[in-house]
Amino acid sequence: MDHLKRVERAIDYIEAHLCEHLPIDEIAGVAEYSMWHFQKVFTATVGEPVKDYIRKRRLTSAMSQLLSTERRIIDVAVEHQFESQESFTRAFKAMFGRTPGECRKRGQGTMPTMRKPRISAEYIDHLYRSMTMEPQFVVNGERFIVGLATHFISIVSPDKSNHIVLPKLWQAYMQRRHESPIKWDRKILEFVNRFRKVHANIPMSSGTWLGRK
Repeated sequence: MDHLKRVERAIDYIEAHLCEHLPIDEIAGVAEYSMWHFQKVFTATVGEPVKDYIRKRRLTSAMSQLLSTERRIIDVAVEHQFESQESFTRAFKAMFGRTPGECRKRGQGTMPTMRKPRISAEYIDHLYRSMTMEPQFVVNGERFIVGLATHFISIVSPDKSNHIVLPKLWQAYMQRRHESPIKWDRKILEFVNRFRKVHANIPMSSGTWLGRK
């Protein structure tokens, strides 16, 4: 499994540079993947998006320093690539359920941490509960799908256009939802409204689904 070795190289690189600026394209280069493909492979292998993994590993490292040294919180925060003590405190509390100061006073207790995973076939088997990487082909009955389509530049690109294109697509979609052969109920509308609030941050496909039967 060559991709496991590549991801492990990337993880080792992250660990060696945890307190430095870590551009994703640089880590992807270590794994010899394109940035886009690397993010998909990393998430599938580790179970966490690479940015989330880095943030949680930094917070875990920072917590270790808070508990084992008397360094100032702001110094620990800056060393772990947080711009301010406030942003560090917010991220720390979101992950551990308490502030850095509270952690230092009360100790680690049962707070969850993000440990460096040991990538192996056994680890993958455990992560996906014996799921196979072999594709399974399923033949379904005929379906009728109606939708609106558009094109945009991926969210991971510096030239991303999803935040401009997708709101217009959603607006057109909602105006024409009565054309769907499926009756819209309250639960569907609630789901769509929740989805619309975060659509600009989701690398989705270039189409909006109206309904099927």
